[in-house]
This record gives sequence, structure tokens and C-alpha cells, in this order.
Amino acid sequence: MIGEAYTLTPKEKDIIEENKSVFEDMGFDIELLSGNSVMVNGVPDFIKKESTKNIFFGILQDMQNQKTETSTTLEEVRNRIFAYTACRSAVKFGDKLSIFEINKLLHDAALDYSATCPHGRPVVWEMDLEEMKKKYER
Repeated sequence: MIGEAYTLTPKEKDIIEENKSVFEDMGFDIELLSGNSVMVNGVPDFIKKESTKNIFFGILQDMQNQKTETSTTLEEVRNRIFAYTACRSAVKFGDKLSIFEINKLLHDAALDYSATCPHGRPVVWEMDLEEMKKKYER
């Protein structure tokens, strides 16, 4: 929820403090409060507003779990945060989509896609017509 204060672990607070300018460049409006609290007043447009808290904490968790704690450039940090944000805010299995959202996804996928998510899991599979017929019992 936008405008809600979140209590962070000391490590999560460190991640925010170390990368605050990167988060801001991406469209996050994060206000550091006293103790281990932050206020998230704004998020990038591409984040689904109904799951802002889950996405925000998911990004922090992803960054904590990153094995390589140090990045050599600000650009690497920015790219990592973008990748985590995109992955966390992506359409997931079971999400209900309108026909307009489905068409937009298909259009965007036709323009540029990656065969994996930022975590390396596959998102695209090839199958021939015979395999499709088997899957759909035709």
C-alpha cells in the first residue's frame, strides 16, 4: 500500500540506504524514518499497485539473497534492481487478465523477449504441432 510505513530488518534498511538514489531514479519515493522504518510514498508505474508491499519486500529479499554483495558500478546495481522489480511485478500463474492485458503482453513479447526471467528460470518453450495436439487432447 502506498503511503504506508514498513518496518525493516537492519539488513533491509542498509540495502535501502545504500541504494536509495537508484530506487528513486526508478520511480520509487522512499522516505527513511526513525529506527528501521521507511515510508513508501510512490512506486514505478509498471508495478501492480495491489501488491506493492509484496513486491517491495520481495525486491529487498532478492537483493539480500544475491550471492555477490558488491557491484562494481552504479549501473550494475540499477540493472539488478530493475530486474528484480520486473520479476516481482510480473504476471504470475493464476493471475486474472483482461483481453486488453493479454493482447498487450503478446504484443510486447513479439517485440523483445528473453527466454528466462532475471533469476534464470525459463519463460519460453518450443513445441511442435504434434506435441500441442497431445497436450490439448486433439
